[in-house]
Amino acid sequence: MEAVKALGGSLGELRNLLDISEEGRRISLDGKDELWRFSESGLAAWLVDGRVTSVFLYSDSYEGFSEFQGDTGGLRLDTSKQIVRFKFGYPSKHREGATTTVLDTTPNYDRYDYEDYSLHFQYDETGKWLRMLTIMSPDTVAKFDGRVTAETSHPVVYDKAKYHAESVQELDLPEEQAAVHTAFFLGWLMDNDLCSSEFVEDRYSNVAAYQRREITALRVYAIWDYCLVDDMLSDEGNAFAQDYFDFSVGKYIDDYAALLIRKLPSEFHVPYTWENQKKINHQISKRYSDWKRSGKAATSRPKKKRVPPVERPRTRKARPEKPPLRKRSARKAPANRSRKRRAAKTAQRSTKLSWLLKFVIGPILAVAIGLAIIILADSL
Repeated sequence: MEAVKALGGSLGELRNLLDISEEGRRISLDGKDELWRFSESGLAAWLVDGRVTSVFLYSDSYEGFSEFQGDTGGLRLDTSKQIVRFKFGYPSKHREGATTTVLDTTPNYDRYDYEDYSLHFQYDETGKWLRMLTIMSPDTVAKFDGRVTAETSHPVVYDKAKYHAESVQELDLPEEQAAVHTAFFLGWLMDNDLCSSEFVEDRYSNVAAYQRREITALRVYAIWDYCLVDDMLSDEGNAFAQDYFDFSVGKYIDDYAALLIRKLPSEFHVPYTWENQKKINHQISKRYSDWKRSGKAATSRPKKKRVPPVERPRTRKARPEKPPLRKRSARKAPANRSRKRRAAKTAQRSTKLSWLLKFVIGPILAVAIGLAIIILADSL
């Protein structure tokens, strides 16, 4: 993409590179940050100290922009998340739910980190359709991650199988294949007692069955709706996962690819087997030992524990006088209602019976009596 070459350059270089003739509108943010909007050209640029740090390419009508018509690497800017992941593969970082970015509140995104830049795909509220592609410098990515970490209070979701459901469907694979790569990591956590006490207490029989190799980690992961959240890990488990398993900064996916993917078409083609669990367990244990020796375990900040509310001393209050109970009236109410219902049903039955006697049975008896009289008269 041509916009990647604009990072680190001046606004004039960006104009020449992307052939922007539009005058644009400048928004000054503070002493050194500024935003330039080119609505008709479908892009915006973020500058720090006069140098481009991010370029935003918009789909049609999003935030008042026309659709960007320049080089996007052959990708339509109104395409689906499924196509993005099919083209670019597994994202370095992704998130569901509202998160604060450098410009706006981003409901859903995928990010692909490379050595000199990152591609940030922002989707609509449903998380299905692309609305904006941002080319970000490494410094901007660091600020973005820092703000997300500081401003989000919801639990850390390491991975969900549904993040990869569309990719698995596109590859015509069983749905559970979207969960295999994370199930292996959950299995290692259970083998090394790095799950939270709440997780173990809630599913003790399942964890014990896995450790006896009676059920797979994929089965345990399924019981938890194929979702790996920080509440499922101990403090040390979270510290290690954030350093190693996090797809944006860790080496888990690299190890996973080297050991298990190899010549397979994709990471989703790896089968869950005990042999594969043993292979990846051995590699994760090596990384864990290195992590412990590096001192990161001691310096990492553990996940904050929930502080129970302070129990306040209870003071006895004077009890208000209770109103007298009206037991009889309370008992009579349903009895009266039942009597009324019985009376209504009786009246209804009597009405039906009188109608039958008057309009059905009566005429039939009259005709029968008349015929009998005629027959008797003829016989005489």
